[in-house]
Amino acid sequence: MSTPLDKKPDRFAAKPRAGKAPKRKSKFRRTLFAALIGALLAVVAYLLINQGFLPVTPAPGEEGQEGDVSAAGFDFVSDERNRIILRIKPTFIVNLAGLEGKYLMRVQVRLEVDKRAVAQELNSEPAKYHRLVDEILTIIKSRSYAELAFDDGIEKLKGELRDRLNRYISSGRIIRVLFHELLFDRTPDYPAGS
Repeated sequence: MSTPLDKKPDRFAAKPRAGKAPKRKSKFRRTLFAALIGALLAVVAYLLINQGFLPVTPAPGEEGQEGDVSAAGFDFVSDERNRIILRIKPTFIVNLAGLEGKYLMRVQVRLEVDKRAVAQELNSEPAKYHRLVDEILTIIKSRSYAELAFDDGIEKLKGELRDRLNRYISSGRIIRVLFHELLFDRTPDYPAGS
């Protein structure tokens, strides 16, 4: 015996649409979306590590090495042919001198030194780090955009930085100053009274 309740249609059952097949989520779209999210996260992580917001664990064999100077504002970058390259942690953004307008220079400075003892010296004496940073800022601020952007202005600046920074180091010497990142930007002219 059948009751009227048995013949009632299920109100939760999927109802077919008239003239259209049921929609299916494409595996391709989900895979593409996951890949894009993964790539975005990788780019964000790379940028955070590059700007020093996320710590980077040293490569195997570098951990605990003599010359790890991360506490004093220097970061051990590489050791090739018994030469050490130290990255000064802050990226410098400096107003340049000159009458041709207001220019900014953004630069990431690295120092190639001849001995690990230089890195150890800079780590043990934080005052030297602060003097080096001040000297770098002073030298760059004294240059104009015209002096740096044309001819061999950048190479002259690197040479002057090397010579002046070597005055502060007693356990070795800076062989070369390297600019890992270099950018000039002109500040906008604002009307008077803004």
